[in-house]
Amino acid sequence: MILEPFIIPVRKAVMSFMNPCLKFTVACALVASGLSGAESRAGWRMERGENRELFAIPRTWNHDFDGPTGPYRWGIVSATCEQGKSQSPIDIVPSQTVGSASAAPIVLNYPKTGLVVENTGHVIEVPYETSAFAMIEGTPYDLLQFHFHTRSEHALNGALYDLEVHFVHRAASGQLAVLGYWVKGCNLLDTTCKPNLVLDEIFANAPETKGEKDTHKELNPFEFLPVRRTGTGGVLENYYSYEGSLTTPPCSEGVRWFMSKDVITVANESLKKFRSIIGNFPTYKNFQFNYRTSQPLNSREVRSFGSN
Repeated sequence: MILEPFIIPVRKAVMSFMNPCLKFTVACALVASGLSGAESRAGWRMERGENRELFAIPRTWNHDFDGPTGPYRWGIVSATCEQGKSQSPIDIVPSQTVGSASAAPIVLNYPKTGLVVENTGHVIEVPYETSAFAMIEGTPYDLLQFHFHTRSEHALNGALYDLEVHFVHRAASGQLAVLGYWVKGCNLLDTTCKPNLVLDEIFANAPETKGEKDTHKELNPFEFLPVRRTGTGGVLENYYSYEGSLTTPPCSEGVRWFMSKDVITVANESLKKFRSIIGNFPTYKNFQFNYRTSQPLNSREVRSFGSN
């Protein structure tokens, strides 16, 4: 009720700015809104190794569900967040998925790169500057960055994991593809808890305030991803796929989603560190979560590949 008087003007301003881009791809919507990959950020890496600061539509939003700018009010920022019919994330129910008759492994070519950790004000993100890509159904998708949400955004049978990591890719056509992985927190005193030195390193070096930090260390994603190793690369074989959207404003649709069935573990201490940083994000006011809740599946189909 408090926000109602300016809902329409803000939407008109957003749509007015984005209209010239409507005939292009989802990537154009990302540029118009100042977003990188799947999330908000100040600069957009249009070409590998190059940062370009673009005009961003002035607005404030966060993930506080009870706040005036939280997920339930994102329609103020972009009507698609409220009216879209193919929104992400979703609740994946394995018994309701469609099994694939043939395997469709996703080949990952992620060379080692320098570890830079960025605080965007909405996520902790690791930009990827080397020539990394995922081969999906014969089409190469360049890896732009990966970032983290807590709790997990996608649910599995209605349950959330402690964390979710998104590897954001883009094809030459502008089509976006996100490879997501569920992450479970665990106690290192438990013998079943596998240490995750890579995530520990990322969260330990995540800036407390908005900006980025060069750790001057090397990153090898295959040291923590639950995929089959193939020499210097890897293969994602067990996953769910569906057509969805960005999980933050402008919630643009037409994004291909692939959620790994295999789960990553991370120490509870690292998870606590990550959540404390989120609480210090601008406008979050100690709210220590940055996830969106499950959206209606509507008529979409979720496909299942590999073993369960």
